[in-house]
Amino acid sequence: LPLLMKFLMGFWERLFSGGGSDTYTLAERKNVPIFLSASIKNFISMFQIPEDSVDNVTRTYMSTPRSSRPASINEMSPTLMRRRLQDLKYEGDPDLQPIRSYESAFLVRFLYHLCAWINYNYSSQLVRWYKRRDVVGGVVRQVLCGPQVVYHFDKRVPGMSPRVSTSLPPRLSLRSLANYYLLVYSVLIMVLVTFSTGLTVPAVSVVFLCLWVVLMVVRWALGYAPLVPVVSVHDISDSRPNLSFNG
Repeated sequence: LPLLMKFLMGFWERLFSGGGSDTYTLAERKNVPIFLSASIKNFISMFQIPEDSVDNVTRTYMSTPRSSRPASINEMSPTLMRRRLQDLKYEGDPDLQPIRSYESAFLVRFLYHLCAWINYNYSSQLVRWYKRRDVVGGVVRQVLCGPQVVYHFDKRVPGMSPRVSTSLPPRLSLRSLANYYLLVYSVLIMVLVTFSTGLTVPAVSVVFLCLWVVLMVVRWALGYAPLVPVVSVHDISDSRPNLSFNG
């Protein structure tokens, strides 16, 4: 019995820890039915279950098609559970996602509060610019985040938390600027251009800003800018931004 328990513990650990096939030998695989049969006999003896009832349950289960078996049995497969975990995706506000290891925590929080203040005070103007069909609207649609429906669980309701949807209007999000890689590359390019051209840092910044605007205009002219969605002018001035975000 101790050997059986040791094998079962090792098998259970390998099953859920994702151990490689090199540590799970062919001999161990062949011994699985033997140990499982011994486990069944031990459970029958421990709980004094009639063997006839066990045989009837086994025959009934094996004769039932897999598609007709209880969902709870099929859904307990470790492989299926791993696939479901991989299919899970974040459906909340993208700006409220946890801070990644490649992001500056200070910049993420600072840029979030800055954008929240801008979106709160200038929501109507941003939406109007977003819906324009001229070059201004084409550039703005490439800068702002488009309208989006996000979901969260309302934990204020006692019992089971309901899944609540929220419509977000076009809004400004600068979280990508908190990326360490982007910051390092930007500083390196700025230093190289400054030393090679003899321009000051503010002058180089203005040049890069102008080139970026020209690029946005060209993308709009070539049809690469997002199209104008069917969005009603949504004013969020009656809803305060979430200023408690700290990653």
